[in-house]
Amino acid sequence: MKCPMCEAEVNGNARFCPKCGASLEAIRSIIVATTPTIPGY
Repeated sequence: MKCPMCEAEVNGNARFCPKCGASLEAIRSIIVATTPTIPGY
């Protein structure tokens, strides 16, 4: 995952960007909310 503020590569479970300190919690909730679900067959 990349930080939306500085584009640094960030660990998937990080709460803050290690480079710029931006909070990643809000970004993670947006990603989860907009991930489409594919119905099973």
